[in-house]
This record gives sequence, C-alpha cells and structure tokens, in this order.
Amino acid sequence: MSQYLILGFAQIDQIEQTLQQIAVNVALREIYRGDHIVLFTDSPEDIVPFPAGRGAIFGTLFSRCRDRAKVIQFEGNQLLEVIENPVRSLRDDYWGAYVAIIDQTKGVTILRDPAGGLPCYYTTIGNMVACASDVSILMRAGLARPSINWRAVGKSLYHLQLPAEETGLSDISQLLGGCGLTIGTRGITKFLFWSPWDYVGTDCHSSSQKCAADLRDVVRSTVQAWASHYARPLVGLSGGLDSSIVAECLVHAGAEVTCVTAITNDPTGDERVYAKAVCDAINAKLIQGAYSEEDIDIEKSTAANLPIPSGKLDTSKNSWRLTA
Repeated sequence: MSQYLILGFAQIDQIEQTLQQIAVNVALREIYRGDHIVLFTDSPEDIVPFPAGRGAIFGTLFSRCRDRAKVIQFEGNQLLEVIENPVRSLRDDYWGAYVAIIDQTKGVTILRDPAGGLPCYYTTIGNMVACASDVSILMRAGLARPSINWRAVGKSLYHLQLPAEETGLSDISQLLGGCGLTIGTRGITKFLFWSPWDYVGTDCHSSSQKCAADLRDVVRSTVQAWASHYARPLVGLSGGLDSSIVAECLVHAGAEVTCVTAITNDPTGDERVYAKAVCDAINAKLIQGAYSEEDIDIEKSTAANLPIPSGKLDTSKNSWRLTA
C-alpha cells in the first residue's frame, strides 16, 4: 500500500530544517507544499492536485458525472465547482479511496473519504496536525511517542470491528470515513462532511423493480471502475452473496478473473460446492486450497503495526497460512 505523511499548519514559517529532517527520517519524498500543508509520499502518481494551488487529493478518485472515470486532473466545469466549494464537490460529485488536503487562506482542511478506503491516523502538536497512512511513519518522523491506551484497547476488543476515533495508542487518533479536520488560527476542529442519515428516507423509486435495477447498475459500475486498475483480479470466493456479486461484476466488466476458495477440516468451513457453482456460471478459474494447522504461529499477530487490536480473542485461525 502507498505510504504518505501530511503535515497541516496554521502557518508555515521557520520550519524548513525540521521538514528536511522529517523527510530523511520517514524515507518519503516531499511531493507537494502549499501555504499551510506539506505532503510526503512514496507514490507521487497517486496525487491529484487541486486547481490554483488549493491543495491535493492523495489516493484514487472517481467522478460520479463522467461514467465513473478515474480523475487524473480537474478540468472544465469540474474545476470551477471544486474551486468554489471543494468539500461539497468531493462529497456530491466524486467517490473513491482518498485523503484530501484543502489549502485555504484561513488554514487547511483534511478529509477522509466516506468509505474510509485509505487509512488515516493522526496526532496533534500545538496547532499542527500530522496525518499518516500508518503509525510507524508518525513515530519515525519524531512526531509521536505514544504509550498504550488500555481503555481504548479494552473497548476495541469488546466492540470488535466497530470503527472508533480513539486507538490503542495514546495521542494517536483515527480520522473516520466521512470526517474532516480543520486547522486554523483558532485551533483544530473536527467535523462530519458525509453521513448515511442524509440518504435515509429519500428513496424516489417508483417500484421495487426500479430500485433493484438501479442498485445493480451502481454495483456493477463501481466494480468496473476499480477493475480498470487491475489486469487480472483475484477474488477470495466463499460462494456467499458478497463475493459472488463481486466476481460476477468483474466478469461483466471484461476482467480476466481467477477465484480462490479456502477450506478447513470442519465441514462447515468447506464451501467448495458453492464456489464451484459460481465459477461455472461465470466461466472463471477456481483455485482450491486448504488451511494448515501446522502453519499456525502464535508469535505472529494479525494486528502487527496496527494501533487497533483486531481478530477474535478465542481463535488463532486467522493466523493460518493457505496451502494449495
């Protein structure tokens, strides 16, 4: 996964030497600098600059208005709308997996896409915010020296997979999907720029059949947009609903699809019959593999390098290695 470090300031002055040292420590290149932001990354190709020096998008951005095409640069009417109201424009006219940095006269705004497609961990130092793709970057940059936040660890284990701003490390937070930070002369504020509740109770479909058709079109076009990034996608296929839909949509998009299904010695963990039925229907290759208990390594954590515990407390199956 691409790595990034974003520094947002109320004012950038007399910190040039500090920025140079940070670049050396994190081994990332400074790719973008504005009046209030500096962006370091190892993937400059993942940056879409805002017009007129207003900031940048890091990640993958698609347009809702142009056949869900990937955005390389803003142009035409898109350019005018992004300049006028970048937060509204990103929310209503685009989608993808990204972190946006908007540089304005009074400060900087940082947004994480509503789906939370890219990780975004941050810490604050005075009126500066440092956001990164993983916590180790913040630590290498010398911007964080966290200790364990045991209260957050307990909450995370109890409420498994429930997204939370608080992490298991003190002074390290997670910017949740659809949320933003504003850094200005008055300090740092958090806000919500996208909410699912805005779309509840607004269904204007005339029938359930029309609703189903629209849902199918949206799912297919979304999968097709992502499929354009990968020449030969590999689908983890259980034979259940979600993975079957993705596999069918990839084939419908013209991708050369290979599927893989994993089995256990427990009959309830063997779904090959369903996976094979899906692959026969879509004419896709199926790879079958088995989990091997001998490959369990209890010294390796599935949550390594993450500031949030993950996995179930009563099983180590997620440490198994797939053997073909």
